[in-house]
Amino acid sequence: MKDEKFEITARNNINENTQTFTFTAASGKAIHNLKSWYSDPNMIGRHFLVYSSKAPRIKRQYTICSSMNPRVKAELIKLADSAIKSGQPVFDSTVLLGQDQSSIDLTLKTYGVRKGLATRIHSTGEGPSRLDATHVAPSDEDRQVEVGE
Repeated sequence: MKDEKFEITARNNINENTQTFTFTAASGKAIHNLKSWYSDPNMIGRHFLVYSSKAPRIKRQYTICSSMNPRVKAELIKLADSAIKSGQPVFDSTVLLGQDQSSIDLTLKTYGVRKGLATRIHSTGEGPSRLDATHVAPSDEDRQVEVGE
């Protein structure tokens, strides 16, 4: 596996303490097995291990949750809405193609711990972050995203 440099390129608020962050490879290249949707049942319960390069012993696991990907989530809401309102389900199944890509969406909750990893990520400000992350692409092993400066 090869390490890749990442940056936070987008964030979507879920609630006051929870946001979905898009970590994008600085190279812009697609990374093997980095997807917005995992259709393989063997990926259920798999996670990314996230840690800071300044404090590598402090680690957090973020389970793959494809339905929190902003595009997938929007399609699921549209599906439910259309089924309820018209009885005619509408869904763009291209969001389920699961092709290798250059970014991954991770949903993180912060508990406001002063030196906590999630607090640090949440406090990076708006827009693209200067935080770099080193990512080891998903495989049968734990996936790792190293967050550092």
